Amino acid sequence: MAENGTGGFRITGRHVLFGMIGAFSVIFIVNGIFLTKAIQTFPGLETQAGYKYGLKFNERIAEAERQAALDLNLGLETAELGPGRYQFVVAAQDHAGTGVALRKVEARLMRPADTSHDVALTLTPAGGAGRFSAAADVPLRGQWDFTLAAETADGAPVTLRRRIWLD
Repeated sequence: MAENGTGGFRITGRHVLFGMIGAFSVIFIVNGIFLTKAIQTFPGLETQAGYKYGLKFNERIAEAERQAALDLNLGLETAELGPGRYQFVVAAQDHAGTGVALRKVEARLMRPADTSHDVALTLTPAGGAGRFSAAADVPLRGQWDFTLAAETADGAPVTLRRRIWLD
């Protein structure tokens, strides 16, 4: 006599229910882990008083246009001096390649997503007009934002912002 296949394994509603509960539980657990890691590694705040900063957007555009009218070329060179120690050289030149003297020079090295590792750089004149240099210990490898704020001899503000990668 032939069997009709009724004695084997059958998927019931209970199996489907437990399978769906298990699958969604895994999804919720993984999402919870990702959410926790995201909150711990990026606080979400890049700029203090972001609303007020945004209101001055047109002023920042005008400053960028004034700087472009100066026809000033700002260059940045980086060199590794040793494990975790780097040299930063900034050069300011006019369109003819002549060094342009800067004053009130301030520079900062910032992590794009975490301000707790920011490094203030003390730039000192280095070999000619418009050349400044600083050496600093950098706590982490990876992507950094180098920012510079200065003035020309006649008081015109000059800024430089470069995203760099440090190994």
